[in-house]
Amino acid sequence: MAESTVKSRSVGARIKPVEHRKLVTGYGNYIDDIQFPRMAHAAFLRSPYAHAYIKEIDTSKAKNLPGVLAVRTGQELNSRVRPLRIGDGFPGVKPLEVTPLAVDKVRMVGDAVAVVVATDRYVAEDALELIEVQYEPLPVEVDPEKAARGEGVPIHDHLNDNIISYEEGNAGDIDEAYRKADRIIKETFRHQRCTHVPMECRGMIAHWNPGARNLTVWGSLQWTYPQRNILADIFHLPENKVRVIVPDVGGAFGQKGQIYPGDLAVCLMSIELGVPVKWIEDRRENLTACSQAREHIVEIEAAVKNDGTILGLRARVIDDIGAYALYPWVPNSWVGIIIAYLPNHYKIPNYKWEAICVLTNKPPEAPYRGPGHAVGSWAREGLIDIIARELGLDPLEVRLKNIVREEDQPYHSSNGWILENVSSLETLEQALQAIGYRDFRAEQQRARKANRYLGIGIGSFTNENGANERDIPINLGLKNAGQEVATVRMQPTGRVQAFVSVAPHGQGLETTLSQVLADELGVPLETVEILHGDSDMPADGAGTFADRSAILGGGAVILAGRELRKKMLKIASHLMEIPEEDLEIQDGYALSRSAPEKRLAVFDIAQAAFSDPGAFPAGLEGGLVSTRRYEYPTRRATSNGAHVAIVEVDVETGKVDIKRYVAVEDCGRVINPMIVEGQIRGCVAQGLGGVLLEHMVYDQSGQPLTATFLDYLLPEATDVPDIEVHLFDNPSPFTLGGFKSAGEGGICGSVAAIINAVADALAPFNVRINRLPLKPDRILQMIGKIPQAS
Repeated sequence: MAESTVKSRSVGARIKPVEHRKLVTGYGNYIDDIQFPRMAHAAFLRSPYAHAYIKEIDTSKAKNLPGVLAVRTGQELNSRVRPLRIGDGFPGVKPLEVTPLAVDKVRMVGDAVAVVVATDRYVAEDALELIEVQYEPLPVEVDPEKAARGEGVPIHDHLNDNIISYEEGNAGDIDEAYRKADRIIKETFRHQRCTHVPMECRGMIAHWNPGARNLTVWGSLQWTYPQRNILADIFHLPENKVRVIVPDVGGAFGQKGQIYPGDLAVCLMSIELGVPVKWIEDRRENLTACSQAREHIVEIEAAVKNDGTILGLRARVIDDIGAYALYPWVPNSWVGIIIAYLPNHYKIPNYKWEAICVLTNKPPEAPYRGPGHAVGSWAREGLIDIIARELGLDPLEVRLKNIVREEDQPYHSSNGWILENVSSLETLEQALQAIGYRDFRAEQQRARKANRYLGIGIGSFTNENGANERDIPINLGLKNAGQEVATVRMQPTGRVQAFVSVAPHGQGLETTLSQVLADELGVPLETVEILHGDSDMPADGAGTFADRSAILGGGAVILAGRELRKKMLKIASHLMEIPEEDLEIQDGYALSRSAPEKRLAVFDIAQAAFSDPGAFPAGLEGGLVSTRRYEYPTRRATSNGAHVAIVEVDVETGKVDIKRYVAVEDCGRVINPMIVEGQIRGCVAQGLGGVLLEHMVYDQSGQPLTATFLDYLLPEATDVPDIEVHLFDNPSPFTLGGFKSAGEGGICGSVAAIINAVADALAPFNVRINRLPLKPDRILQMIGKIPQAS
């Protein structure tokens, strides 16, 4: 992949994020900050039952409350829009239809059965209490293993059971692997249900203009153009009649990258009333009625030799997707990632798997930062530690025996990946050296003699970056899944604006893309502005998810910047009477390579481009603007890394204390180390939360028992250790700019590293960790200090 000939001055520098100033000083513009004249406010009446028929809804009292503009039920609202049909046409997947409001039946606590629109949110909430609903409760299914056996009452009446998809596959010869194996080692890993917990909950404003017959939507979203395309399709509008605007977004982590049924209800109410309608999700709604994630069960077994060689893997994965799937994703999207992550960067030639997605009476599953990565990496790395213990080997020895090395590449993995330009061994060795792995073992033995239980854990991984048309078919509604677009425009003042289709929600993309473009154009960083979040801008793409923004967004910015620089050089050559090949642009000036004292300011080039017809060579148009599209290369980049944690477990209280933490990651060419290190530390904090604290708990009737932050526990600042981050410089030869991903890999490493460290600390008690979270009571149960939970 050809690189730019300009010198890098911004890329690689530790530059403070330019967008953070407004956010930390309170001048961000979030969805709830936006106000309009005549704006109405929506609120949803949500079911208190996890599974029930809706026998009758009486809205008369609510409609008569002063300030109420409209009250609508599913029967009244849903006929005005076609249902979202999810999974239609995909092999092995049973399609579902989802309507804006529940009709006839609710399938989870929090299912919306009515919407109220009023002059303010307080009136709307009061009106909800006046709506009377008669329910007929039905049997509830909350056990994914029972659902996977085909047992229980179907949650969707058109289905025979609650299995929404089933797939199986294999590579190599697993039976031959079993015949050659000395031992078969197996375990079942259960990851608990978690949720995303962005600082800002979801929200939307819809405004239908009856005169122009166009719909404008403001939303706290991860994407702009797909939202426009999907809404245009659903409401039978031309795409130019739908505009989506994304203001500042207070985090998402995957929760804001799909269409929710309530989104359609808000739009329909604006279309009906002809006024802007705002809906802001409160925290209780977010915890109980929004999407959740990671309730996965992995039954895995390995055929191994006594020296630690892994000959084959067999896996059966169950994914609890909740009561619905979310448009436009296919229900089995995330279980497929788990399947892919099990062999990962180990030389395991034989692999057989089953993947089962099931419905339960819980909120729907959505991708959560590194969907499938957490449990896939934990099951793989956890099994390796179990193999080592069963064989009397050090866990490092088993990894070194099986890991893909430089001389093995390109390596065709049994999961379908082609591993090339990965530094799995090198990052692992660097992490172990940084933390002092060999010395720790001696310290661990000394500590055990003093009744202190220290443990060390490794989480080593590769992460295939991004998603393209092969992974996200066009019929999902993501028409540009494998590409992004940038329009770069230089103003007559010499300042640069770049309109990009990626939609940041906390990643620092305004800064990183500015750095990339400043280098490509040879202009000072402070003269570059990145604009995003408006579907009327001259860009188009799929948005921000799947570790694709720097690769695809950066690639589009590079291409557009290069094209613009070529035109600038032509103009400068004409004005300076110096051949183009002798010119370069640096620090805001066109310079002669042979005579650097000869220079022309970019400002003068821009002035000439817009106002001096004589400045142009023949056939060159005025102005300075370029629009370019960057498509994901056929060979995708693969980032990788290794995380190592040292923990101490207090066997009297069950408390886990992380003593040291080292992360080494190969993120390709790093645009801004400060931002990348922040991404990795954020991943570790979220991984820690999932391992030790977070759990969406449901009782047998489907009632959520963790509906507030009093019960759904998040890590506090004092829980997160000092995280030592090392970045391994290894640019990708397959992507423009050499970029790889940085936003999700830390989930692969952190979950496995922390769990394995706790298991290592508790090795004298002969326990296996196969269920999360590791709260103190569970630790004490595992070591026999208190009775096991019934």
